[in-house]
Amino acid sequence: MRVYDNPGEDLYYSYYSTILAYDLNGQELITLNKCIENMRVYDKLKGKETKIKLYFTDVVEDIFVIPHFLAFINFAAVDHKDKQMLFRFWKECEEPLPPELAEFEDELKDLKNPTIYILNSSEVPEYNIQNIYFKDNIFSDREKLRLAILSVIKDNEGIGRRACENSIRLRRVLLMYKWLLKGEILTKERLDEMLYPDIISKRMFYRDLGIINEIEEGKVVFDKKLKGYVLKI
Repeated sequence: MRVYDNPGEDLYYSYYSTILAYDLNGQELITLNKCIENMRVYDKLKGKETKIKLYFTDVVEDIFVIPHFLAFINFAAVDHKDKQMLFRFWKECEEPLPPELAEFEDELKDLKNPTIYILNSSEVPEYNIQNIYFKDNIFSDREKLRLAILSVIKDNEGIGRRACENSIRLRRVLLMYKWLLKGEILTKERLDEMLYPDIISKRMFYRDLGIINEIEEGKVVFDKKLKGYVLKI
């Protein structure tokens, strides 16, 4: 088992800031680390924003005992018995709480399934399990992987009083990001056209652009000739 931590951070893991990686290969780990190195999440246990921790393991039991909000699991390294055990566990986590625990739903929400991407699986259950995705090619496109991680983070942050606002902003940021990834020129006026009849303030436009620029490590720049923002590849 190997653990990847950010320098200066204390060694602890929570459901709010840990990604679990089970038996990923070296290149997949490099890609994953690159995607999350500039991302931050709000950790309720710390009461502040923090860097994401990546916990890498080849011990199946860690999938149960290490708290995480997102996981990437290589099923090629899991035997049939353990696969069935995992499917049963995830299915049980999806079931409603018994009546005697209903009043503790908010406190026990972390017992629900984190978002899990399963790679290299020859076995798929006949029933659907919420937040479980079978994606063999999730690491084939770094930008799509980054967007997938960002989407999970924003969904988690949206749980509660600002869920609607965060959901709208997430869709807007993803729209802007995809536009830049296509090699297009982004301006406030162009975004207003895409969002019509809704519009946002210049301040919000630059804040959203700042989120993308942070993810892209400063590669979003203003091109004077094109009179708009572009993503340097």
